[in-house]
Amino acid sequence: MSTILNKAIIAEILLKGRLSINRREAAIKCLQCLDLTSLSSTDNEEKIKKLIEDSKIKELESVKVAGICVYPNFLGVLNENLLDKEIKKVVVGGYFPSGQNPIEIKLNEIKFAVDNNAQEVDIVMNRGLFLEGNFEEVSRETFLSKEICGDKILKVILEIGELETYENIYKASLINLEAGADFIKTSTGKIDKGADVYSFAVMLMAIKDYYKKTGVLKSIKAAGGISSAEQALDYYILFSHYLGEENLNSKHFRIGGSRLKNNLVEFILK
Repeated sequence: MSTILNKAIIAEILLKGRLSINRREAAIKCLQCLDLTSLSSTDNEEKIKKLIEDSKIKELESVKVAGICVYPNFLGVLNENLLDKEIKKVVVGGYFPSGQNPIEIKLNEIKFAVDNNAQEVDIVMNRGLFLEGNFEEVSRETFLSKEICGDKILKVILEIGELETYENIYKASLINLEAGADFIKTSTGKIDKGADVYSFAVMLMAIKDYYKKTGVLKSIKAAGGISSAEQALDYYILFSHYLGEENLNSKHFRIGGSRLKNNLVEFILK
């Protein structure tokens, strides 16, 4: 993988992209692929209702976010108050953010989410299992999670900041894609190191390789420390380079953040 990931090439892709893209149109696409997120220990019903209200982009007619991402206990609030059916109800699961719990408990949490109308579930890979080399169990956990999700979207968070090497990020990406993940996702946003463009590029390479092997184009989500429009545009550029701008939509690309929405709107309107 070290021979595949060349940081100078990534820098060149980003430089060319920044000079060539329509920045306003790209920012609008990022906004349409945004999972508006609140995952705080102080979340409550009032905060989630405010999040739902914030999903309405009054300044930009007909533009809306892709989803609202919360803890599973707030699904009732989403069910009662999220009236726009095009905005997905997204929850975290799998004992987010550590993933350290017996698989039976994690599957029960996922089942609770699906039974209560979650449309997408973002789970976390057990990094302890992965780093000790127990790849079979990592794959099994994702496979069983997808079985519970059925036709609902399963996103698997790799937590790239704990995977130590780009080789590990690539391997974790492929293991989860092959086990049934619909999306692979960079980070939980709950450790110091969140998403970065190099790890994201490695994950895109894995998706591209999986596509070449199977003919199935799977999806990716960047999250964890992404707050500025300029950051979001870099992820847009990399996705477009590896998987094609024609595929850059909320089906195949998501970006997550609690502060990103307002910064994207401000960027678009200036």
